[in-house]
Amino acid sequence: MASTDLAARAAELPAGIRPLLKKRELQAYFGVSHWTVDQWLKAGCPKRRTPGGRALRFDLAAVERWMDEVEQGAQTA
Repeated sequence: MASTDLAARAAELPAGIRPLLKKRELQAYFGVSHWTVDQWLKAGCPKRRTPGGRALRFDLAAVERWMDEVEQGAQTA
């Protein structure tokens, strides 16, 4: 992995553009385990596939919106 961290690389992008995260980057961002992210995926966490279709990538803003929706649904239940 490159010596720069995700925040530094994101800061280098043009305004309004955010990188798609790898699974391990999503885990690190939220401080959760591989298992937790797998459970999120089973529950409908938004994801994207790379052009070859083999790897998953995550749009952080979409994941955060999904988490807010799940939390709001749990509060009304």
